[in-house]
Amino acid sequence: MHMQLGSAAVNLIDASGTWNKAAQPALSQWNAKMKNMQFAAVMNSTKPKAYRNDVNNVFFSSKYYGYSFGSTTLAVCLSSWYTSSLATFETDVVFNTKYKWNSYRGNLRSSSNPGVDIRRVAIHEFGHALGLGHTSNSTAIMRPIISNQDKIGTDDIAGAQKLYGKR
Repeated sequence: MHMQLGSAAVNLIDASGTWNKAAQPALSQWNAKMKNMQFAAVMNSTKPKAYRNDVNNVFFSSKYYGYSFGSTTLAVCLSSWYTSSLATFETDVVFNTKYKWNSYRGNLRSSSNPGVDIRRVAIHEFGHALGLGHTSNSTAIMRPIISNQDKIGTDDIAGAQKLYGKR
C-alpha cells in the first residue's frame, strides 16, 4: 500500500507523528492473522494518485477520482479486478478531508474534537481491501458504522482467514 497521507498538522494523541505512521499499524494487524496474503507499506510514496494505475494508493482528498463522498462517509476503498479471474489488481483507500482526524486507541471520541481516529478507519478500509464486506457483528471492525471497536475482532479474523488462511 502506497502510504501518501502526509504530515499531521496537529499533535496526534498517540504520538504517531505522521498520518502514514498512524495508519501503517492497521496493515500489521491484518498481516498478523493471515497466512497467504501480506500487506506491505511503502511509506511516503510519491507515486501518482490515479484510479486503475496498478498502484495501491492511500491518501486524503475531498473527492475520490471526481466523485463526492456521501454525507457521512469517512473513507472509501476502491478495488479493481480482472473479470475473468476475479483477482484484484489494485485497491485504493481515500480518506475524506471533510473530517477532522486524529489517532488514538480506546473508546471513540468526538469527531470534532479531537477528531476521527484514522487507525480504526484504516483497519476497516484495509479489511475491504482484503475483500471483506460489512457485518452486523457488534465486536467487528467491519461494521458499517464507526464504533468503540479499535482493532480487528474474531469475526473479522475469521473472514480474513477464510480467504487467506490461518497464520
